[in-house]
Amino acid sequence: MPSTRSGGRPAPKVPTAIELWKRYAGQIESDLTRLGIDIADWHQATRDEHGRLKLSSRKLLVLLKYLPDESQTRTDAERGGRQTRGQRVLEETLNEAMRLRASTEAIGSRGEVRWDPDEYAWRDPVDQKRIDEQLAVERVEAARAQEDLLTDLGFT
Repeated sequence: MPSTRSGGRPAPKVPTAIELWKRYAGQIESDLTRLGIDIADWHQATRDEHGRLKLSSRKLLVLLKYLPDESQTRTDAERGGRQTRGQRVLEETLNEAMRLRASTEAIGSRGEVRWDPDEYAWRDPVDQKRIDEQLAVERVEAARAQEDLLTDLGFT
């Protein structure tokens, strides 16, 4: 069981660690496993050969605070699933290169070659999910409209 202060009240780090675990259990376990740390040592208050906790709540919070930006825990907890700044810069650079290529091809072919770089754009996963959901709604609405039209015309 996690440590307590004198008087039996939980130390402030313990409730913080518990709350983070409740919200991001899978992400934390995955990230710690990559570091060779077993979250079970925190859950079970496992002690080493000297009687010290292998993974205290304080150590858990320190490890989580200093995880790499690309870690799943930081991605979800700090950015709501959004990419890191470096990933966003790279994404926008690639998208700008595609827009430039599309413009160059359109000019070089005197307007005969046309392609929409937005179809191939790199997007943040959060934005892509929203776009995919909207496209799914639009497809359902289009199918309904087509079905209604065929019914009105007497084809169904």
